[in-house]
Amino acid sequence: MLSAVKRQVRFLTLLLLSTLFLLSSKIANANTEPHTTKVSANRLIFASSEYLPHYGTDLPKQGAVVEIVRRAFALRQLQIEVAFMPFARALYDTQQGQFAGIIAIWHTEERAENFLYSDPIYATQMVLFKRAGEFQYFNNLADLLNSEGTLGLVTGYAQNTLLANSRFNKVSVATDEQIFSMLALRRVDLVPADLQNGLYLISKLPAAQRQVQLDWITPVLEHKPMHLAFPKNRPESLLLQQEFNLGLQALTASGELNQILLELLPEPASSPLQ
Repeated sequence: MLSAVKRQVRFLTLLLLSTLFLLSSKIANANTEPHTTKVSANRLIFASSEYLPHYGTDLPKQGAVVEIVRRAFALRQLQIEVAFMPFARALYDTQQGQFAGIIAIWHTEERAENFLYSDPIYATQMVLFKRAGEFQYFNNLADLLNSEGTLGLVTGYAQNTLLANSRFNKVSVATDEQIFSMLALRRVDLVPADLQNGLYLISKLPAAQRQVQLDWITPVLEHKPMHLAFPKNRPESLLLQQEFNLGLQALTASGELNQILLELLPEPASSPLQ
């Protein structure tokens, strides 16, 4: 009887060891087999702030940038959705991997640590807005930045290094609308902004604030390309970057990108108001 029990225990032990060996072999094979990353065709959701008139919720087709992004992906058989929110939240949530990417941001070395950048979509013209009649007597930007005054900034926006290191006092607020209102109310003296965005926001100021004439300093401070950016912590980001760049190249080569700009982007003014 004891011998029979020993044989049964030995059999069960061997069976258990065999099962564990098979399971460990399957796990090892699964870890060593090559795999490919596929992009889900269901829901590619991109975060975006509003940067009028370039992109925004209520613009026709949500603006030129969104339409370019949408059509570039469509050429690669990918459909996207856009979730609009404040810029700082869009940037943070996308960096955390909650969205497939962000529409659209300027390049900085700091951001490049966390994002893959697309090829440039198109460039914005950055100028310094001011009140008419002020800051008229400076021969170059260096002289201007060594003067005194208050620089109005939007929290989270990448800023020109010269401006960041200037002697100006700096005030930051949450939105573009707020900072242009402060310029009209004489609470700040200079506001760096895209030319078209600034002109759009000035046109939307309350009537009393529009009585204060605002213009801008020439020449253009810099041309800053806008990019689609993909978080590095999502496995499909490299493939999405490649797919978007291919779609963007096709849009450019066919002339469709220029057609979108002509249809959806206002013609920029070429000289400051006097």
